[in-house]
Amino acid sequence: MDNPFLAPHERPGNVVLDLDGVVFLGSEAIPGAGAALHRLADAGWRVLFATNNGTRSLEVVTARITDQT
Repeated sequence: MDNPFLAPHERPGNVVLDLDGVVFLGSEAIPGAGAALHRLADAGWRVLFATNNGTRSLEVVTARITDQT
């Protein structure tokens, strides 16, 4: 997706998303979340994730994002 307001070498910036309630609801991915994440990345946004749920390791959370989105 080309953005006429950005030079070809520029990125729009960063977006930080909470995992619980934004990307996932309980053990399920929120419908459309995966597509939205891919659209952001394809548009050049750097997608970062935040959570206040410390019960899962980084590896588990990373696998979950990869597998369910």
